[in-house]
Amino acid sequence: MPHIIGKGAPAPLKCPTEENIKAALMKFDSNGDQRLSTEELKIAFLNLGALVPGFRAWRGMKFADGDGDGFVDENELPKLIKYVSSLGYTIKA
Repeated sequence: MPHIIGKGAPAPLKCPTEENIKAALMKFDSNGDQRLSTEELKIAFLNLGALVPGFRAWRGMKFADGDGDGFVDENELPKLIKYVSSLGYTIKA
């Protein structure tokens, strides 16, 4: 299963695909409801090595949560993936 590596880690051999990033993010779906809460995103960003994971989770939620329900669901994941990629985080398969 792919996993997220932080900015300071060696670059992966392959370019991450959207599916790899999605799989890596969804492993933080702790309750298995197929959507990510702010708390789950906070843990994901903590594992990414973010200096302020709560802020990154809040920004990620603002960026990706199109319907404002407080969760990033399957339809909103592409926006979250874009946000994570824009921060320079990569995925190692």
